[in-house]
Amino acid sequence: MFISTIEIENFRNFKHQTINFNEGVNVIIGHNNAGKTNLLTALSLVINPDKNKRLDVDDFNKNVEFSELKICPPKISIQVTLKKGCDSLPDDLAMVANWLTKLESDFEAKLTYEFFLPEKELSKYIVAMSEIDETDKNCRNTAWRTIRNEFIRLYSYKIYGGEIANRTVADGESLNKFDFQFLDAIRDVERDMLTGKNTLLKNVFDFFMDYDIKCDSIQEEDKIIEIKTRKKNFLTQIEPVIESIHERMKLGKKQILSYADGTGASFNKAIPNFEGNISDVEMFSFLRLIIEYETGIKIPASHNGLGYNNLIFMSLLLAKMQVNADGKYMGDNAKVFSTLVIEEPEAHLHPAMQYKFLQFLKKNKKEGKVRQIFVTSHSTHITSAVSLSEIICLYKHAEDTKVSYPDKVFPSDGKSKRYIQRFLDATKSDILFAQKILFVEGIAEQLLMSIFARYLGKSLEDHHVAVVNVGGRYFTHFLHLFDSNKSNTIYKRIACITDIDPERKKIKPTASTASTASTASTASTASTASTASTAST
Repeated sequence: MFISTIEIENFRNFKHQTINFNEGVNVIIGHNNAGKTNLLTALSLVINPDKNKRLDVDDFNKNVEFSELKICPPKISIQVTLKKGCDSLPDDLAMVANWLTKLESDFEAKLTYEFFLPEKELSKYIVAMSEIDETDKNCRNTAWRTIRNEFIRLYSYKIYGGEIANRTVADGESLNKFDFQFLDAIRDVERDMLTGKNTLLKNVFDFFMDYDIKCDSIQEEDKIIEIKTRKKNFLTQIEPVIESIHERMKLGKKQILSYADGTGASFNKAIPNFEGNISDVEMFSFLRLIIEYETGIKIPASHNGLGYNNLIFMSLLLAKMQVNADGKYMGDNAKVFSTLVIEEPEAHLHPAMQYKFLQFLKKNKKEGKVRQIFVTSHSTHITSAVSLSEIICLYKHAEDTKVSYPDKVFPSDGKSKRYIQRFLDATKSDILFAQKILFVEGIAEQLLMSIFARYLGKSLEDHHVAVVNVGGRYFTHFLHLFDSNKSNTIYKRIACITDIDPERKKIKPTASTASTASTASTASTASTASTASTAST
């Protein structure tokens, strides 16, 4: 099973947009403010059981005319479609049984999040909007201010399962089968993972404690008995430690508790004292993450760089997802569909590590430790590490957010697609990020274009223009990506600049060899001069 589609209406920068996903890795790219984070947030509102579902006025798409606001209160709708995939599990169908919209073996299910003004409040809304002067040029801002001050607190949200027309509310128990792990771009991994006091490490430790027994092939009842025996032995071993602490504190404890008489805490013969036990789970809080080198030197993980700690944190997060999905350990609370969402992994990883990280994620997907992966990125190194079929490109055209699928724009013969896939190395994949592109034939033109622009008083960098050297006249392969007359393409301004190379000309035989050489030399000089003149122009 996998999330195949999300349809977003009136949420932040999405007026109305449908986005298709791959079953495995989805790398979502685009320039700043293209809507990558908003897309992940929209997905989270539907399938993340821990996400706060209430929204604010600023979460609406405000590119709405007052005439629309006047007759109908704004509403946010986000619909997610789940389909049977190549790696579907037996529990998948049971999880989505109440949300099915297609009952065949190749099943399909839908979940729809709505944030709306209840119908009983509609009459009040219409009255409030009618009191706004429509001739006022700021009437739209006044309407949004009225919604913020008077109506946003009255808004409700619901998550519906199945066809939206049936208005069947999705049951919380099934929604809790989603495991949505989200690593935002600004994350504090040191706070989240360095000691066993943190929930992440505590959950991971608890699952992998006695893992030699848990992964053994013996009967489940025998496993439970053996683990209980180990816990009992641990308590027996820890009791002398606690007693030794009491013995060392014997005199000091009397001194501390003597103040109870003075404060009245020992009233009615109630005498304060100290007592306690330590379970193996509580011992986790004493553990801290360290890095041990071959030389035997140990340093705390807090001394690592952010990038290294991010990789450790992600590995722990995947371990936690394994914990959450284990039915024998979690029972009925086990997760069925695990989704890993990572914002801008390049923020703390150098280029070589970015490539290794992508391979690591794909390996975990292949091994079934995570069902679907979403990554947002500005990194050319990450886009060069994945196939075209795994890239989703968001961009803005006019005031609308658009989506492109580079994998779907090429002719069926596959020639251009194969050429572009080979071409998109770490530097050339900038064509997917730049706002405008100049395609040139060779390195000389690539070096000279910014200089020519400066002579004209322009800056290619300030206008976000990328100069891309395609190594010859192979522009046709690239034009498929930017053909605005076709669907799934990227709408960008591009230009293809060619030079005028000298051409080999046949010279008619003459009586004198010297004369022939002289003629060839003259032709070559004229051609070179013509080329230089054209380039300068």
